[in-house]
Amino acid sequence: MRFAAACSRRSTVTAAAPATRSTGSATSCAARPSGSPTNNRPASRRRSPRHDAVHVAWQCAQRVRAAYAHPDPAAGRQLAEQVVDGFPSCPIPEIARLGRTLRQWKDAFLAYFDTDRASNGGTEAINGLIELHRRIARGFRNRENYRLRMLLVGGGLTLDPPQV
Repeated sequence: MRFAAACSRRSTVTAAAPATRSTGSATSCAARPSGSPTNNRPASRRRSPRHDAVHVAWQCAQRVRAAYAHPDPAAGRQLAEQVVDGFPSCPIPEIARLGRTLRQWKDAFLAYFDTDRASNGGTEAINGLIELHRRIARGFRNRENYRLRMLLVGGGLTLDPPQV
């Protein structure tokens, strides 16, 4: 419970969700329902307090996913800004470290929402495959064979089927 109280910074109440604990700030790393740790669940489905850190980390991951998946880039950027502002103060060390990293890379992280969601992920994936196969090859002696293997790995090699 100490994780939720320190990570949570917003109090929200909806018809579908119970109130959350709050420390009074504007954003949250993750919010945890208030009241008893059982939250009116049957005994077989009650969450143990020792799993609070995992639950909060999962909620933080969902907040990052929600920012990227939001259909409106402006609203997605706003969610991402809340993530950048809220994660560094989380008492879970891994989330706090992620928050500090995102804060250092804030401009690049938020640029995704300003550039029509452009990303160099495809280029990085192909480069990773090429580097992997370069290491596996352990030194081709024939430059043309190396070039053909890299094209094959990257999906850029189209060979005509053999003519029979």
